[in-house]
Amino acid sequence: MRNLFAALVLFVGCGRGNSIQPTYWSQESIKVIDDLAFVRVNGMPFFAIGVDTKSEGPWDGISGPYQCTDGNGRLNNAAEMSQQAVDAGANFIFAWGVSDEVNLTMLATNPQVYGRWRDDWGIRRPKEKDTIPIIYNERGESDMLDRVHENPFDVASDLAADFQDFKNRTGNYSLSVKPNLPSYEEIPWFAWHPTWRMRGGGDGTGEELTSSEADAFAIATNMMIGDNYTYVCNRFDERYNSLTGQKGKQGECYEDWLAKDDPDHKEYFDAAWGLAHSIRTRSYPDSVIWMWMQGSAFDDDIGLGICENGHSDLWAMGPFPSMAYLRKEIASTIAAGGTGIIFFGYMYNRPDTAEKLLSLMRALSHKDVYEPALLSPRLDLGVDLTNYGKGGRAHLIAKWDQKSRQAFLIGANPGAHATTIPIDFPWTIGKAELLDWNAPGFFQSNELKVSDKRLTYTAPCDEGFIILITPLFGPL
Repeated sequence: MRNLFAALVLFVGCGRGNSIQPTYWSQESIKVIDDLAFVRVNGMPFFAIGVDTKSEGPWDGISGPYQCTDGNGRLNNAAEMSQQAVDAGANFIFAWGVSDEVNLTMLATNPQVYGRWRDDWGIRRPKEKDTIPIIYNERGESDMLDRVHENPFDVASDLAADFQDFKNRTGNYSLSVKPNLPSYEEIPWFAWHPTWRMRGGGDGTGEELTSSEADAFAIATNMMIGDNYTYVCNRFDERYNSLTGQKGKQGECYEDWLAKDDPDHKEYFDAAWGLAHSIRTRSYPDSVIWMWMQGSAFDDDIGLGICENGHSDLWAMGPFPSMAYLRKEIASTIAAGGTGIIFFGYMYNRPDTAEKLLSLMRALSHKDVYEPALLSPRLDLGVDLTNYGKGGRAHLIAKWDQKSRQAFLIGANPGAHATTIPIDFPWTIGKAELLDWNAPGFFQSNELKVSDKRLTYTAPCDEGFIILITPLFGPL
């Protein structure tokens, strides 16, 4: 097959007066940059494809105020949803807390998957019936602070001191306090949840941190799991915008802002990239970056809150995210150097929207994607891929899988405009294929234009993509 590629390129290049001499792949042409920071399991890199848990499963979509009591108003299928996620390729379950037997059943999947360490791990049930802890994450959104009463640098310093106690297994992390906490050598990753505030563009008066404040938080620990959910609609009357912080009229939604390229919501389009890139570049090189993905509809969160408590104070409303939005957020995270994602709100989903998340898990865990693309190191193409194409709109990462001798181009194009991406490789391209996120698998697409060493792809607006590139190999 590889000889066939060579013959085809030579044939195309033999037109009258237009001979193209192919540049065959060579090992010397490959320069990898092995700088991606992974959680490691048994010494091997681990890319998280995760979900979180909700004790009794999703709201049934019908029950009204105060009807979600004693198991009513819910589908009560949490255990089944956990297993469905694992069957689809999820390898990490984030349990917020294990307070009852319903919650406990969510973690007994087959096969057993990974998770975060909890105080009751190995105590309330056999370890083999639980997730396998590989990270520590008891700190939440530490950057969400009150400037009137808190100095951001003091909060960051406290976070860093807590991490040092964790490393040394002293203070709150000593054996006398947490006797079942594994050693630092076994679980060295200490995570918290940075928010949009960590973009670091603040002026020292509002919620967004200044650049120097964000720097201090980013180096406080060795792992962060960022969250920034923006597929929303304005929930409140626009007369109260100065109080709520929303921009635009009540009922306006993400797709409305995208359609008109609304400058007031540009950071909504670039949400995952803006946060992931900021915390990746500000943190230590060996710090691990994961990102939460918006995995549910705000409307379902509101519905559940009303069903449970008679009201919901959620800051926004809105439907389940579009698949393009989710692909873009996933690809943005990877392009920024992130090495894990967790779908937040997975168990808010009834079967129709849950299946959409499961399809993404199948794509990411596919044998031609997970190890070759997600675990492979960066490929140096000699150009900065951070902000690429017209206006620097596209965010890309090139990767190289030595085992298959194939390259990958993973990227996102946030916002309202398609972006043409011409990119040169060090050898003649034998074949380029686009990931079909639904099948899943790679296929040859007319949207991928190949001319010798150059690949050109026009990325659709607000979309994420993975391209597989096979070099042209010389005759054997």
